Amino acid sequence: AEYQSAKLEQERVESRLKEIDHILKNVEVIKHPSKSDIVRLGSTVELKEGSKKVSFSVVGTVEADPLEGKVSDESPVGQALLGKAVGDKVEIETPAQTRKYTVAAIS
Repeated sequence: AEYQSAKLEQERVESRLKEIDHILKNVEVIKHPSKSDIVRLGSTVELKEGSKKVSFSVVGTVEADPLEGKVSDESPVGQALLGKAVGDKVEIETPAQTRKYTVAAIS
């Protein structure tokens, strides 16, 4: 039983290594412009809803970590933000609710 368990763990690790190798072979460095007027991959966006402010960084799928404010460009939030400019209204639809924000700043 221990042998079978070890073999399964080895297969899982090898699979993860192949996945990481694939990511590294296909990486593309995105040069962030010094100042951007629109939200794009790599942008940090500050949104305002009344007096409440939230901030998101739009990143690639592999880098996404919603708990740290990093949203994927393929997520509903990322899709809603891409191409927006300061002052634009953004409607973010999630399974729980739809919220309306205004883009306050882009960096």
